[in-house]
Amino acid sequence: MARKSKKSSVVTPKGIACLAMKEAGIIASTSDPLVDTFWDKFVELLTRHGYSLPGIPAPTPVDLQDDNFGTMLNCAVRYALGRRTYMPSLVIGFITPLLPKLSSKTVWCFDQDVTDARYTGGYGDPCDTNDWLRFLAAVRAERTRRGEELYKSHFAEG
Repeated sequence: MARKSKKSSVVTPKGIACLAMKEAGIIASTSDPLVDTFWDKFVELLTRHGYSLPGIPAPTPVDLQDDNFGTMLNCAVRYALGRRTYMPSLVIGFITPLLPKLSSKTVWCFDQDVTDARYTGGYGDPCDTNDWLRFLAAVRAERTRRGEELYKSHFAEG
């Protein structure tokens, strides 16, 4: 009688870390979102100290002044404006610390989009409104620091 072959599995560094966290009681299941958060931080720390893991590419540096990167951030803001999900706080939380390093064109677009949203559909839930207004204040503070003229919406005139 032929033996049934067992399904083979590939062991990855992330899989090992995931199983260790489960065995240690840190997570209840291997599908816990904490796994990805932990793994991202772990890889970041390894990379920062000059180590790498097989099969995990080294991070590509991003030029924060690059117009393509700025365009992606502008798209994220436009997508998140008015959403009633976790997306506004995620986008705002990611972009705000980067403001001093971004191009003037990118920051100007934030000023325009968030200012105009007040007149063209709003910011979403009340908690999001407060977040967007804080973000707009940070954007305008950065533009003022750079000596740039603040955006004035044509929607406010009508």
